[in-house]
Amino acid sequence: MHIYFKAPLIDNDSYYAHLAEHIVSEILWNIDYFNYRFDLKAKTYPWYCVFDLPSRVSLDEIFTILEELKNKKIDSIIPLEQEVIKKELEDPEYNYRIYESVINFSSSNKYLLNTNYKNITIDDFKKYYISYISKENIIITDDEYTTLWEWFKEPLNEGKQPEIKKEPFSFEDDKYINLKFSNITPSYIWKLHCIFEILDAHNTQMQRINNREYFYLTPYFYLFQPEKEIIFTIPNIDYTIDESFFNKWKEFVINAIKSWYYKENLRVIFPYFFWVKAEEKNIISEVESFRFDEFMQIIS
Repeated sequence: MHIYFKAPLIDNDSYYAHLAEHIVSEILWNIDYFNYRFDLKAKTYPWYCVFDLPSRVSLDEIFTILEELKNKKIDSIIPLEQEVIKKELEDPEYNYRIYESVINFSSSNKYLLNTNYKNITIDDFKKYYISYISKENIIITDDEYTTLWEWFKEPLNEGKQPEIKKEPFSFEDDKYINLKFSNITPSYIWKLHCIFEILDAHNTQMQRINNREYFYLTPYFYLFQPEKEIIFTIPNIDYTIDESFFNKWKEFVINAIKSWYYKENLRVIFPYFFWVKAEEKNIISEVESFRFDEFMQIIS
């Protein structure tokens, strides 16, 4: 069972969302009859948060839990969890740091996605928290990501002809290229996902397997919700990819889509949080039509 919460940024800062995740986790851990301390997993991403719950929990029980979350006094919990977050993000992982850097490089706004402490008022946070745990703010799915409860979805933005902007990008001591895609259709994103899989496989083959490197650069694939853009960050290295390698991994992506290997992204993450719901047949058609020369033009 999975619960997804919309987690809007406040002043382009993810701190409130991260703190809300910690408060909900703390309360759930203390509901002993669900034994959440051992079964609960929670993760906050920019613009949404997901809680993985034991499959034995029913939909009615989740609604009961939401009422408990709403009625629980959280004033004393807030400063305690603020201290936990402060320790958690004293030294954010590379993946977290580069994501924040890429988003800020690509946007005219300043985003704070790794804030480890913020001086907040209890009342302001409680307003955010009550909205966060409301039934109008969540999606509930079973373990196969079939939707059991959902909020009203906004109309999808179909897009027109994709626009691509390429820029060199440096992060710490590493060199990348940023490709920003805008005006895209919901199915076109899976063509980009195909590029990600191909480059990820290539980098693993060349750097980890052939060169025996343990630490090596990988591509990053970001959906940027406020501006409805895809940001694709690839290491600035020589991509000696032939057409047979391309076709092999394109076929892998097609088979993975058909087998619902990407079912969480297909059914939940992309359509509900990132505007890109598309029919499976349209996605497969888009990826099948992806040509090697088109691929090389994008990455070169």
